[in-house]
Amino acid sequence: MEKYIIRRDAFINAIVKFDLSTLSAELQAEITKLRQTLQDEVTEDNINQINNLLEQCPRLKKIYDAERLALKDVRHEQERNKGFPVTEDNPEPDDLGLGNVNPPTTPIPEEETQNPQTPKTENNTPGKSTQPK
Repeated sequence: MEKYIIRRDAFINAIVKFDLSTLSAELQAEITKLRQTLQDEVTEDNINQINNLLEQCPRLKKIYDAERLALKDVRHEQERNKGFPVTEDNPEPDDLGLGNVNPPTTPIPEEETQNPQTPKTENNTPGKSTQPK
């Protein structure tokens, strides 16, 4: 199942980094058997087995948790980077033809661009004072 892939990979990575010889022979055998099972398929039962084994070995769980977070970060980064790839075969603007142009903009009258802060009214023309004398 897709949702368990990160957990499986984190467990396998943790096993590789962990010194299994520090565990009991019985626990080593369980881990080895589960690892082989995980190569073929990942089921909810497998994930429950992983959780049970990790409860029995806190040092392995610590490595597993770090691996799982790292894999989640990688997965998140990959999802974020998805999108349309840039390709070399994108057409140049000149190749698109005359129909691919922006419409012309309407020029702004010169009066409005010289003093945009002063509103233009009948009694208030730019350059004249409206204060009583």
